[in-house]
Amino acid sequence: MAEIISNNKGKGRKRLSTRIDLTPMVDLGFLLITFFIFTTTMMKPSTMEVFMPDDTPTLNPTEIPHHCAMKIFIGENHKLFYLTGLDAMKNNFSALKEVNVTDNKNIRGVLLAHVESIKQAFRNHLEGSKANDKPFILVKATSKSNYGDLVNLLDELTISGIKDYALLDIDNEEENAVVERL
Repeated sequence: MAEIISNNKGKGRKRLSTRIDLTPMVDLGFLLITFFIFTTTMMKPSTMEVFMPDDTPTLNPTEIPHHCAMKIFIGENHKLFYLTGLDAMKNNFSALKEVNVTDNKNIRGVLLAHVESIKQAFRNHLEGSKANDKPFILVKATSKSNYGDLVNLLDELTISGIKDYALLDIDNEEENAVVERL
């Protein structure tokens, strides 16, 4: 704390001197330093790992059961288009369905419905279905798509628990089909 010392030597004015004890201020400084060091070690940044495929051509491409396949096309104006099942495998663009990216519940509902349809295929004894089948999503972005829409879609895939997906280049036929729908 502060302390006032009076010095009354001889005649004349009374001299006052102050002495400030800085011990509490030093304690407070060390407490703040300790707090900030502790909180920075507790906050770990969360990142999403993206595994890039090998560019070398392979003789055995990955086989995806038709009921597990889903293609999602990212268009402009925050629009997503998707195909599932055999429509995705055969590029049946007449069955292309549309979802708005800005409404996360819609795309999440589509993804969860696709997961449920895979489980239902096994319960219905669909040929080629197995108990451990998981969805595989092919994501393709058009040339006028928004990068933020891709990030939102990847977040929704993570939230939905879908771990198997691939980011691919869109071909001209697919892009034309998506652009026609816009």
